[in-house]
Amino acid sequence: MRIAKRLLILSVCGALSSPAFAQHAPKPLPDGERPIIPAAAALVPPARPPGPPPRTRFTAHEIYRTQKHLRRTGYLKAAPSSRWNATAIRALRAWQRAQGMTPTGRMDEKVWAFVSVEP
Repeated sequence: MRIAKRLLILSVCGALSSPAFAQHAPKPLPDGERPIIPAAAALVPPARPPGPPPRTRFTAHEIYRTQKHLRRTGYLKAAPSSRWNATAIRALRAWQRAQGMTPTGRMDEKVWAFVSVEP
């Protein structure tokens, strides 16, 4: 709405027909010729699939269950706690590598989906 108002005001004032505006106006293309689109415009990132965004925070209980799983499977040597520390991150990276995941050492939906199935 604002742009339409400005264009109306500029056209009424005669600003659109001024030589300064005509300098920057796009030139008409010959018949059959298509405009060149800059490469950056073609690289628009794909839209995110609909649905809630991925979780980035997990409760202390969920972290404890994940560490308990890592200890049960032999990746974590220390007792499970409700906090992430360097030992737990290293254990999670090793577990992710063994599962064929990218070893980020971060708790995410993939890790939780795998761990939450176990009792």
